[in-house]
Amino acid sequence: MIGDATEALDNGGLVIVVDESSLENAGRGFFLHAAASATEAVVNTAILHGRGITCFSVTPEQAMRLGLTLAGEYRHDHRGPLFLRSVEAAECEGTGISAADRAMTLRAAGRPDAGIASLKSPGHVVPAMVASPEKGSREVADLALLVLRALSHHEVPAWTDILDDSGEVADAVWCETLAERLDLPFVRMGMLDKLA
Repeated sequence: MIGDATEALDNGGLVIVVDESSLENAGRGFFLHAAASATEAVVNTAILHGRGITCFSVTPEQAMRLGLTLAGEYRHDHRGPLFLRSVEAAECEGTGISAADRAMTLRAAGRPDAGIASLKSPGHVVPAMVASPEKGSREVADLALLVLRALSHHEVPAWTDILDDSGEVADAVWCETLAERLDLPFVRMGMLDKLA
């Protein structure tokens, strides 16, 4: 399954990742793909079946290079991802909300030479700054970066949380069933331990 996930991520495809250590061990899952190779079809699938927000992860260094700022003030005891101001691709001339426009924005953010002129704000894609994935952070932004770097040559992960039919965060069983239904690679975070 890891091999299938690597092939998918390297070729612009989607995988479903589950972290079973979260939400009192029921797990939570998210769609993951490489921002640099985002397509309309991939983004549409994640929006349609995930129901979450289109996001991408950046390191503090990448955030500075892209000119991204915090979406608001955070308390000193804040827990959760540090979301940054929403963005769109600088060259986007549409509404920004379509799957095609969101894919364009992700590609702009994921380019190796992306800089402050690559994006504009506000938009319909939300960046999240990673904390410290190498130190065991369980935030989705960190996990997405950890998995993408472990399984592909890409540096900027795009992700969408998965909600179930009741609108709640989907658990591991739901996500695995969804992966089977969509014929997508399914990755449990525990699988990465075997690669270390």
